[in-house]
Amino acid sequence: MTSQLFVLQKTYEIKSGPPSPRAQDYIDTAKLAWDKLLESSCEEKEVQLFLERNPMFLPGAWTPGTKSGHSPLHLAVISQPELPGFDARKPDFMWISMHSSIWYPTLIEIERPSEKLFKASGEPTAHFYHARNQLAQWRAWFADYRNVSHFTKAYGIPDWMVTGRQMKVH
Repeated sequence: MTSQLFVLQKTYEIKSGPPSPRAQDYIDTAKLAWDKLLESSCEEKEVQLFLERNPMFLPGAWTPGTKSGHSPLHLAVISQPELPGFDARKPDFMWISMHSSIWYPTLIEIERPSEKLFKASGEPTAHFYHARNQLAQWRAWFADYRNVSHFTKAYGIPDWMVTGRQMKVH
């Protein structure tokens, strides 16, 4: 057996990127882009991509209904999260948050901005009922403790966060 010595050459150069924009400049620019997107006749996929790049527009980053100050778990929003063993449609986004007595998987379903959810008469459309059914399916999935166990493992939810706390799906 012979030994060969490989010499690696540096073929790259590390450069600093542009400076970070001021927070208010980013907010102003993103808000203009968001408004323009909502006024267009875009598809849901375009909204999904925009929100993946600009999660500040998503609701639910902080514990819903409280002022607890807890950041979302892993300081992250999860795009199109898998619900282990659930074969129907995935949520578009998910936050996982908590306060001292409850932890919250917050599932977000987005729709195309031009999608009508109510008829002129005020009656819900079939699309509304379909979306509401999706939410009911996710709630039913979380109602099974075995699914919750798989979920906590899949998303790295630490024991200290769930032990002694109630879970409420939002």
